[in-house]
Amino acid sequence: MGANASTLLDDDITEIVASSSFSKEEIEQLYGRFQKLDRNGSGTIDASEFLMIPELAMNPLVPRVVQLFDGVNFKEFVRLLSAFGKSAPRETRIDFLFRFYDVDGDGAVSESDVCSIFRLLVGDNLDDTTVRRIVRQAMLDFGAGVEPLSETDGNESADSGNFRCRPLTREDFCRKLQQVELDRILQISI
Repeated sequence: MGANASTLLDDDITEIVASSSFSKEEIEQLYGRFQKLDRNGSGTIDASEFLMIPELAMNPLVPRVVQLFDGVNFKEFVRLLSAFGKSAPRETRIDFLFRFYDVDGDGAVSESDVCSIFRLLVGDNLDDTTVRRIVRQAMLDFGAGVEPLSETDGNESADSGNFRCRPLTREDFCRKLQQVELDRILQISI
């Protein structure tokens, strides 16, 4: 499939179906939608084009989603959307969520990452201290461990506030999500 191809080849469709959670018909529908979003015909969707999706217009998390989708070609577009398909494997959904929450891309979900996401939800309605406190409690409730803020704070108790939540690795994140029904949460209609 060329960068500016106006139609999908059967081989391309077969390859994309095999590597996604979408049927042939859904791939064809997605391609039509992709072409409408790719207004400049570049073969990729950039942030401004992605923001034209009506279902996303009012979602406060869109800026983060756009970061994941910015500058993607059709195959990447399908791969990213595959996490939302009706028959998406659990690992695909968890992988998308992990990449969504790992804002800095360091391979772990830290307090800072979750604060960035939470800030998108609440805007300027809460001060930074309140956001950090809410996020810290949420991460503790999720099962993140704690660690001192620095070597000199090593003897401080967790109750003193001189600690941070230990970042969640991909493995930790996956283990914590085993009981969550992701298929009901992460699903879109094509």
